[in-house]
Amino acid sequence: MMGGCSIEHDAVINLRSAVASVLRRGARVALFGAMVALAATAAPMPASAQSMMTLCERDVPTAELDFCNTIGQAIEITQARVGIAAIGGNPTLGTSSTLGMRIGSFPRIAVTPRVNVGKVRLPATATRNGNEVDAWVPVVAVDGAVGIYQGLSLMPTVGGFGSIDGLFTLGRVLLPGDDGFDSGITTWGIGAQVGILRESFTVPGISVTGMYRSLGDVVHGDPDVTDTEGHFALDGLSAWSARATIGKRFLLFSATAGLGYDWYSSDALLRYVTDDPSTDGTRTVRQGDFSSKRLTAFGNLAFTVVIVSLVGEVGWQQGADSFSGPGATDLLEKDGWYGSLGLRLTF
Repeated sequence: MMGGCSIEHDAVINLRSAVASVLRRGARVALFGAMVALAATAAPMPASAQSMMTLCERDVPTAELDFCNTIGQAIEITQARVGIAAIGGNPTLGTSSTLGMRIGSFPRIAVTPRVNVGKVRLPATATRNGNEVDAWVPVVAVDGAVGIYQGLSLMPTVGGFGSIDGLFTLGRVLLPGDDGFDSGITTWGIGAQVGILRESFTVPGISVTGMYRSLGDVVHGDPDVTDTEGHFALDGLSAWSARATIGKRFLLFSATAGLGYDWYSSDALLRYVTDDPSTDGTRTVRQGDFSSKRLTAFGNLAFTVVIVSLVGEVGWQQGADSFSGPGATDLLEKDGWYGSLGLRLTF
């Protein structure tokens, strides 16, 4: 009788081990599939069906194409670079797991004050043949997360499947006025994180995240082009963001890696001084619903003591398609880099 119990016990252990192995492999496949789906859209694409340079070539005289195209490229660069500086990489800085719930139905929460920084390099748009803009764009923000659904426990130490956290963020982008930008912009965002696995001793944390962000209006140069020869604006800039992350803790340290894709959208306008006698001395080109898409990849390293985590992040953003027309610059196709530093508090 005892022998039969022992055999049954061993069989249960072996079954659990086999199931755990399958789940770990399945989690890897799920994450790989999510990343492949994101990467499938990674090929550089024109900013929109009607890029600003396309509009310049259609609507302005040949003699003005150089400057119009230069400002058009600056618009495409600014939309993506200011966007990623505001968004950053990981919306749940320092972790890839959902929060879950406390005992009973009381949700866990996390609050993360963070500072982002991104580099913006633009061709000369304030004056013809002027100096390029080479500036850092700092961002201060507070991110929050609230556990909504605990998810399913597939087996001991393997849980969080299908768990859900609500996400929110509020921030301020400090655009560099000395480099021709008008002022800072206030940003906000909401979204959700869905867990595939919650991190435990045996499995890493794996999740996917989707967020919408309102990024405000970005203005560069004098709108009346009296103090500058060129001006551009992005009105109602917003972004939809998708992220897939995987992470694991080792003693007091944890590492997280992720891949994401951002869809940026705004109305775009460029204006510049012209000596065309048929105009009022200025020429304006507009594009409604101007959009661009960028792939991003990032890594986090966190040091955690009890409920406090100090987190650093480094990220990369894909460049755009190259442009070879009049006024072309290689800045459009260059990749971008950004970083974040945050203090995550989990309750």
